[in-house]
Amino acid sequence: MNLQTKKELLRYKCINNHIDYAPEITHILYWAKMDSEIDRINELSFSYEVEVEDNEVTCYQFLKYTTEFIRCMRHFFYKMNNLNTILTEIIENSKEEFNYLLDYKTENPYFIYDLKGNKDIKERIYKLIIASFVKNAKYVPSIREVLELNHIELKNIKDYDYKESKKIIQILSDIVFCHRGMGDLSLLFEDIGKKKTAYIERQKQNNRLKSTIEEAEQKYINDYIKQYNRIILSYNTRKKYIKYFVQSK
Repeated sequence: MNLQTKKELLRYKCINNHIDYAPEITHILYWAKMDSEIDRINELSFSYEVEVEDNEVTCYQFLKYTTEFIRCMRHFFYKMNNLNTILTEIIENSKEEFNYLLDYKTENPYFIYDLKGNKDIKERIYKLIIASFVKNAKYVPSIREVLELNHIELKNIKDYDYKESKKIIQILSDIVFCHRGMGDLSLLFEDIGKKKTAYIERQKQNNRLKSTIEEAEQKYINDYIKQYNRIILSYNTRKKYIKYFVQSK
């Protein structure tokens, strides 16, 4: 079974089986660059319950885990604009974390009835969502300051435990809430390092690089820092009022 057939079957199952968040999943399947992840799906699992190899997943696992990822995004970032675009951005920027989610195995991987209460799944989903935000702290001082003020040590995503991951996603949720209505928030889920590299390559290919690579990279990063500073300023100004508007998550 080729890759395109797997994509079409996934779309079909989303619609025919009334999968939760089917529109969001079909958008991701169409736009996100996730060929290698879809290729991991065992082709027999589209029709049968089968045992899979360690590097494979079943169709059910793929759809169920992706559904829980979207459910978590809707829970922490409800009514956020451009959600489908951000879902795609997260998956494309955090392939390691997305595969880590797909790697999760249960005693019965075909009938996972209560993922919402599963801490192992939640931890993997939280790490997927916060990955770019944490990675961007390397470039953006205001992110590091927010994490420090909340007593969170900056380290590799894989090294955060469930409690730390949940705390970071709550902070990210509060930042989005405080900045609502004041501009695009998609950059919170973009990977500055990857964006910077792609930008420099485009400039080189189009002969638009008018300075050294180091100077162009720093200018690009500085633009991100300015945008982040505006968002973090909104958060610092308004966070004391959050308790009056939202329930603790």
